Amino acid sequence: MKEEAIRAHPAYPALEKPHAAVHAHGKKAAALFAAGDREGTATSIADMEKASNEVVRLLNELIAR
Repeated sequence: MKEEAIRAHPAYPALEKPHAAVHAHGKKAAALFAAGDREGTATSIADMEKASNEVVRLLNELIAR
């Protein structure tokens, strides 16, 4: 698939939000871990995993094209 076709696919712009969320939740998890908040860390990691799963799903959509 050419770059222009990838960018035109609806999954491409849909990647932006969950991709940013992966990084945001990861940074939050690291900060909470450093602060000793194990429960908050676990919640942030779970949120990061959800966002990561969405990124993988969208990437698989692009690959399937």
